[in-house]
Amino acid sequence: MTEQIRLQFVCEAALSSRAIAWFSAGHFSHVDCLLDDGTLLGARGDSIGAKPPGVQIRPQGYAKWVR
Repeated sequence: MTEQIRLQFVCEAALSSRAIAWFSAGHFSHVDCLLDDGTLLGARGDSIGAKPPGVQIRPQGYAKWVR
């Protein structure tokens, strides 16, 4: 049986997110692992909603992505 890992590569409109993408010579500033139930597993350095910084499972659309 083959297991697949699905990743979501994104970038927000915020200056900090765009700077991360630019300085890393890429188009993206963040990546989450897409879980089977549609939630996203990833690490953030800032608070999103009621979730503190760190590794968290977050719902789809927890941030506004521009790409």
